[in-house]
Amino acid sequence: MEEVFAFLGSAGKLLPVTVISAIVLFGVKEFLETRRRRGTNSRKRRALRRLLADEVERNNFQIRRLRGCCATIQRALAEGYLESDSDLKLKVIEGAFGKLHLKLSEEGQVLYQSPIGTVHTEVLSGSLLELALVDKEMFETAMEASDGAKELDGLRHSMVDLLQSHDHTFLPGFPDYALSEIDKIERTLKAFYKGLTGKELVDIRVF
Repeated sequence: MEEVFAFLGSAGKLLPVTVISAIVLFGVKEFLETRRRRGTNSRKRRALRRLLADEVERNNFQIRRLRGCCATIQRALAEGYLESDSDLKLKVIEGAFGKLHLKLSEEGQVLYQSPIGTVHTEVLSGSLLELALVDKEMFETAMEASDGAKELDGLRHSMVDLLQSHDHTFLPGFPDYALSEIDKIERTLKAFYKGLTGKELVDIRVF
């Protein structure tokens, strides 16, 4: 703005007062509009980061659930689940409100039962374009986190499909593979969360 006023001062001898006034008003208007847009973008960034951090915390809880499911599958396999004379039953059942649960039982006694849960991707997937516009600093890590969340969801669906299938050929290799992939996904989400909040990812959000 100082350069603009300096220019107008030197041009004052050449331009009519009305023209100079119009230029000044236009400059002030543009300056105020730029400040308004910056303020709006700053508020959007804060709101987006808060919503995204909440979603990462929900998926952090889902990571714990999937690790628990993998540990249960490993336990069942170690105790002879796939043997023809085994009394162990490992299956996906529908619980309250239509939610899927993993259940391990033996001769009618429940040894383990827990919700499989849901991977949350709605906020992140729906915010990528907005992030590209108002928070370029986080856009690249957001893309990586989005891919990680989709991979986590893919592991969940693969687990359900394997357990519901009559063909258990690939079940023995699934837990180790899934746990290795979950570790990678967790590192990606932790880096994204640190960028969003400046804090380590330790919190979980159930709902």
